Amino acid sequence: MSNATLSSHYSNIVYEPVSNKFTYSNPSTKTISFPTGNAQVRTSNTFIIAAESNTTSILTLNITINGTTKTITYNNVRITPGQKYKFSIIVRHPQEITAGLLWASGNLYRSSSDNNYYFQSPGVLGDWFFYNRILPIRQESRYNYNTAGDVCTYARGDGYNSGWRLPTYDEFYNLGLTQFQWATVNGKQGVRYKNSVFFPLSGLIYAEDINSMTVSNAGSSGWYWGSPSSSDGTHLYFTNVRNYSSVARYGTSSSEFRRGFQIRCVHPLPNK
Repeated sequence: MSNATLSSHYSNIVYEPVSNKFTYSNPSTKTISFPTGNAQVRTSNTFIIAAESNTTSILTLNITINGTTKTITYNNVRITPGQKYKFSIIVRHPQEITAGLLWASGNLYRSSSDNNYYFQSPGVLGDWFFYNRILPIRQESRYNYNTAGDVCTYARGDGYNSGWRLPTYDEFYNLGLTQFQWATVNGKQGVRYKNSVFFPLSGLIYAEDINSMTVSNAGSSGWYWGSPSSSDGTHLYFTNVRNYSSVARYGTSSSEFRRGFQIRCVHPLPNK
């Protein structure tokens, strides 16, 4: 983050004791500096601005992220003489649709070329997985023979080659409270959160259809497995038929564990 500038600053101020007034001259801009570093919340160094009463200023700020610089302008910034302000900039990743948590840009799949786990492009379905199982169903369709564990811990992508995991029940719940719109991406209908991360209406594979890999309800509902930490079958469900999303749990011995759902991983962001 480079230095910012604030307009409506005056370099010369004269106090007239007789009239008890200040006279402002030589209008200019005030440079505001920020400490170096990569913290998500950046607070400026202390500065003094000389502005007339209730002046409306223009704030200009240059931010560089991953080598790309953008100029951000805020109009109608009101400065009142005699007041003290704390000027902070919060930089959020567009995939941080719930606080402190990066949601993967696409559904999880296992590459046939190197057997690593990556994220598909938005709107493209990933592999189908059993609950709390590592291998895609196409590689091991027998639930009891499929290795147990959090498959997201093997994921790499979106700038992180480690640290990914499955969402918890609470994280799915908070996602459901987030603003979303119905959208179509790459020919797939789905849900877009905060105009950023897209979840396709993937449908699901019922247990009796595993061998044939027959997908049901694609385009009308989406099903995503959650964290296996409590072994309770946490999953996210949303549908455009009744226009809502919900988080639910299956029983610990439920046959629903053998259904095929999609996977969307999350990555905790550094403390702010």
